[in-house]
Amino acid sequence: MTSVLCHVGLAKCASTTLQNSWANSSNYVGYFSHDLVTTVRESVTKNQSDLPQFKRLLAQNGMSAEAFAATNADCLVISNESMTDSGVTTAAALQFTRDVQDCIAISLEACVDRLLVLVRDPLAWIRSSYYQHVKQGFTYEFAEFIEDRGQNIVENLDLGGILGRFGRLDASPVVLPLELLEVAENKFWQEYEGRLGFPVPDWVTPKSDPIAANVTLANTMEIHRNLNAVIERLETSFSRGESRDKAVIMDALQKARTWGVRRALTFAAPEDLAFLERALGMTKDNRPQIYRFDDAFVTAIKKKFLGPLSDSAIFPYPDILASYVTSVSEGSIEIF
Repeated sequence: MTSVLCHVGLAKCASTTLQNSWANSSNYVGYFSHDLVTTVRESVTKNQSDLPQFKRLLAQNGMSAEAFAATNADCLVISNESMTDSGVTTAAALQFTRDVQDCIAISLEACVDRLLVLVRDPLAWIRSSYYQHVKQGFTYEFAEFIEDRGQNIVENLDLGGILGRFGRLDASPVVLPLELLEVAENKFWQEYEGRLGFPVPDWVTPKSDPIAANVTLANTMEIHRNLNAVIERLETSFSRGESRDKAVIMDALQKARTWGVRRALTFAAPEDLAFLERALGMTKDNRPQIYRFDDAFVTAIKKKFLGPLSDSAIFPYPDILASYVTSVSEGSIEIF
């Protein structure tokens, strides 16, 4: 009988590291469920007029444990951080995201044994999310990111809502802190095995592999953002013209902005970074700047994220929780 673990994020909490570990281990089969998320989103869109009826049908026809019998695996993990990563901002779209999460949980209820969620200091999560947007080709500064994505950020950190919607999968979900993986990796895996009842993967992503671990180099972010802006301007300029190879060139520029820059900067030496700063005419002090969140934003994070973690049955890490509380109470963060 295959035991099924479902990992739903949060995004920017070692998802790439975990997924690479599971994918390369002989004691796990990984199902990294992008197709599932896409299919559910499309189905929710088509059935907006009678969503309650759709959910009832989904409950009757969701995945069963037999769906994974052919894997012949003792342990299977369903993992995709986009299950809990909302990329939208309007109130209607936020409700859509919640409906999608409900439907994903309903579709998996009959086959999942345990639920795993990873968290981290929420302000550090916000910074990491911003850096990821830059790595994916965006050009806005941090203050613009908060103004544009603030509602989305609070939704993504609504841990109470996420646990409520996915709670049907596991009455005792396991929430683990990223900080444990970063500073006490052996302890993290002991907690993983002890609390979930699943074995440690027999291959663990090495921290020395910056791509497999999706490492972010904070000191390259301003260079990265400026390079994105240069390529974006080239895309805009070239889009005005006509040529036989227009589609090919536009695709190449888009890939350079969204993938090429991040890969190249991963391996950039200090002299490379110094050259790029000069070439880009960067005169800005590259020391981190302090950004202070407004009181309403901080209050929302305290309620939606810290509140659920105060339950020691969910999060038995008082020292780490205390560090989260201190960070959020201070309400500010350093940004490159």
